[in-house]
Amino acid sequence: MPGPNGDHDRTEAMSTIPEYLDALKARFPSGGDWGEKLAAVLAMEAELPMMPMEEKTPDTRFHGCQSQIWLVVGRDPETGRFVMKVDSDARIMRGLLAIAHGYYHDRMPEEIAAHPPILLRDAGLLDALAPSRANGFYRLLLHIHGLGSEMAARAKDQVA
Repeated sequence: MPGPNGDHDRTEAMSTIPEYLDALKARFPSGGDWGEKLAAVLAMEAELPMMPMEEKTPDTRFHGCQSQIWLVVGRDPETGRFVMKVDSDARIMRGLLAIAHGYYHDRMPEEIAAHPPILLRDAGLLDALAPSRANGFYRLLLHIHGLGSEMAARAKDQVA
C-alpha cells in the first residue's frame, strides 16, 4: 500500500501470489540502484513476525544459507492453508524472509504448487544480493515451495 509519499513502505498481504508479486515489483523497481533495493529489503524486516525463541531449535534450522535461519511449516487444520514461521539472526535475511513469508504464508498448497519461486527470481528481486546470499535464499524458496507442493499432492491423494 502506498505510503504518504506515494512509496510502497509496506507490502500488505495480497489475495493471490500474482498480486503479491506485483506489489513487490512496485516496491523494488527495476533499474533501481543496489542501495535502494537493499534499503527496501531492510525495511521489510519489520514486517516479519518474530519467531518464539523456543521454536528456534536444531530441528527447525534450515541449512544452506550463510545466516542462521529457522523454519516451521504446517497446515492450518481449519482452513487447510499452508502456514509458516521463519526467522533469522541477520537483518538482511529477515527482510528476505519477509518476502518469502508474504509469498507463501496463509496460501492454499495448490496455489503454492502452481507458483514456483523462479517467479521471484525472474522479477529481479534477488538482483541486489551477493551471489552466495541469493543462492542460499533461492534454495530456501525451493525448499518451502517443495513443502507446499507436497501438501498439495497429499491433499489431492486424500480426495481421490
